[in-house]
Parts: sequence; structure tokens; C-alpha cells
Amino acid sequence: MNFFKHVTIILLAILGVSGGMFGQNIVAAYPFSGSAQDASGNGNDAMIRGATLTQDRFGVARQAFAFDGKSALVAPNSDVLQSDFTTISFWVMVNSLPEQGEVFLLSHGGWQERWKISLPAHGKPVFTTNSSDGISDMDSGDGNELTLGTWHQVVMTHDGVNDVIYLDGVMANTKAVTGTLNATQYPLGIGFDPIGGGLYFDGSLDEVMLFDAAMTAEQVAALYTQQSMAPNFAPGIVANYALDGNAVDGSEYANNGQVNGATPTTNRFGFGAKALAFNGSSASVTAANSAALNGAATTVAFWVKANALPEQGEAYLMSFGGWQERWKISLPSHGKAVWTTNETSGISDMDAGDGHELVPGVWTHLVFVHNGTQDQIYVNGTLANAKDVAGDLNPTTYDLGIGYNPIDGGNYFDGALDDILIYNYALSDTAIQDLFTTMSANPAAESDLVAQYNFTG
Repeated sequence: MNFFKHVTIILLAILGVSGGMFGQNIVAAYPFSGSAQDASGNGNDAMIRGATLTQDRFGVARQAFAFDGKSALVAPNSDVLQSDFTTISFWVMVNSLPEQGEVFLLSHGGWQERWKISLPAHGKPVFTTNSSDGISDMDSGDGNELTLGTWHQVVMTHDGVNDVIYLDGVMANTKAVTGTLNATQYPLGIGFDPIGGGLYFDGSLDEVMLFDAAMTAEQVAALYTQQSMAPNFAPGIVANYALDGNAVDGSEYANNGQVNGATPTTNRFGFGAKALAFNGSSASVTAANSAALNGAATTVAFWVKANALPEQGEAYLMSFGGWQERWKISLPSHGKAVWTTNETSGISDMDAGDGHELVPGVWTHLVFVHNGTQDQIYVNGTLANAKDVAGDLNPTTYDLGIGYNPIDGGNYFDGALDDILIYNYALSDTAIQDLFTTMSANPAAESDLVAQYNFTG
């Protein structure tokens, strides 16, 4: 996700409305694209206090922050945040409402000095401003409660005449509130009350943006429309798990997996801690569902070494939605890997075919393709089997499971896996042959260096 390109498009769209006469400037922007950095250019980065990266409203991993009712972000106070008027825009998904009192979504100076946005038990966000003419409270009004488990855009503005609350691009409530906002000495709190402490939020936040002037209703609607556009994923690798002793995703989407019991082992070249071993009883890797993985077509490639074939049933090598929703790759007792896809035309099963059984103890490169007209299985760079299967792959809400069945549990694999690549398009026959050739080349042959000791202290 290229945030700066995204923000530039947004600003052009917004400021193009009404000729840009209001001249709002972004004074803080927290896209939460893998960090809590301020992308406005003012360098007012937030510190993370227990909040964790999570999926955004489009299902893209590590593009929002999750708050568990005891975590927060906090950014230092800054002169650029002290404008007379303001627009505060953000996306929020509420996990639970407070049983009593309220939690804070955002606060800069709180009710005591400048403004805060809170969420009481009734679910209607409250905008509190402290201006030169006094303190004002206003909620979003009946019928404008935030729905649990659903992403909403919230925008609050103060223009010296009115306080206004917008939900999902539409004005929800307004109140006559005159005067300029007072300055504050306090930091910007995200997900909690930075003045009194506590009042922690349970849910997720994304795309926090502060402007130095009030947007019009037309501009807010334009912002909502722009920010509601789902990202387009360019054809390419959408997950890259080298499995070098961990489950870090080396793709641009950084959808890291969680290792549970799988242990580092030697890879096909004999290099230690360059693959992961699965014990057949409890070891697994799980990566969060991501919209980037849910394309209409796919290619799944990896190296596998089975220690033993299952005595009955099948072991899962990988699954994303399983046979129930999207695809799975399994290994039955006959040793021929099975490619199961769930697409718009139905569900299809196909194994690699006779003569393409996995040999226990031997590393083998497998590639599985769905291209909209066929399912294909490649073994060591060569097409092993193909089946006419029309339609787009169905999306799934399940996580990506490696070495087990993440939907029903069990079906644990006994063996090792390495160099998992997932593409959002179908690789050609030639590309798969080239991939096998490239990944079969021993990197040790490229250098005579066998050891290096830097002794740098």
C-alpha cells in the first residue's frame, strides 16, 4: 500500500471540491500502514503502548491498529496541532461498548483544554470541544450508533460557528458552537485518555487524519468516497514465506505468520534453520486472512519433504479457506498431493496423478495453479496433472494455515516445508519451469566463501 500516493489522490479529490477555497492542510496523518508514523511531513510520530497491527477495513493485514481495552498510541504535543479550527477524520471498528461511562477514541487536550472524541455505552460517538466561548458536548444522535464489528468513518469538525459530526460521509448531528479552539499542553491520545489515564478503547482504528480547518459536508462526502475505494492489488507475489526458522512474510504485504510448535530444520541444500519442520501432531503456522490473498486466480508454490505419509485420511500441507470456501492442498496416504478448489462454478478435487507420489525423505517442488479455466499441479517444474475447472476462486474469511487444517483443526503434516510463494495470478508453464530451475540452484555454488567471522564486538 503506497500511502503517500493514496493521500495525494485524496487531497486532490477533496480540495478540488468547491475550488479548494477552504485550504485545509493536513497537520497529522496516521495511515497505520505497518507503523504509527506521522505521514503528514510534520514528523509527529506516535508511540505504541501495547496496540497491535491488524487488518484494515479492506481485510489487508497490518494496515490498522487493534486496541484491546488496555492499549493505546500517544503522539507528542505539537504547535501544528493547535489550529483555531479543525477536522478530525478516522475509521473505527468497535469490538465492545463500555458497560458504563465512556472510552476515548481520540483526545487532544480533552474536555479540559481542547477536544476529545469518546464513545459511551449507548454507542453514539461524542464530540467535546473547549473553545474561547466555553465547553460543548454533542453525540451523533439517535439512529447513529456505531455497529459492533463494522468499520465506520467518523469525521468531526469545528469551524468557529458549529460543531458537526459525520458518519460514513453523511452529516449525523450539528450544534451551534462559536469561538476558536483553545490550545493545549497535552499530547495526542489515540485509544485512551492521555490526561486522566484509562478509558481505554476496545476495537480498531485506522486512517487518523487531523486538518487545520473545517471541511464542508461536500468535502467530507468526497473523503468518504475516496477512502471507501478498495485497493487494487497489482499482479505479483502476495505472500512469501522463506521459512528461515520463522514465518516472516517477505512480500510487500508483510502478513507474518505465527509459528506454533514448528521448529527450524535444514533445507534442501542442507543449510540449517532454513526450513520449518512439522511434527504431525501439533505443529503449525497460521497467518491472518488478507484481502491480498483473495484474488480470482492463484499460484501456490513451495518445497516439501514428507517424513511419513498418513496411515489414513489426509494431512494438510496448506489451506486458505479449505474445500469449504477457497482452496486446500493435502496429502493422502497414496502420496499424491491433492489440489482442491472452491470457485464460482463449484468444488473441484484433483491429485497429482500416478507416478507423481511424494517420496518420504526427499525434497520436492510443488506448484498449484487455478487460472480461471483449469486447475494444474506441477511437480519439480513439470506439469503433472490438469483439470478443466472454470470460474473465479471464491473469497474466504478463514486464516491461512500451513501444515494443518485451520478450519476444523487437526490433519497435521509430518515433514518439512520451505520457500512458500503465493501469487495473485496464474503463472505460465514456462514461468513455473524457470521458478523450479532458479530455486533448485544451490546458493553455495555461487561463492567459495564457507565462513566469515567479523569479530565486530
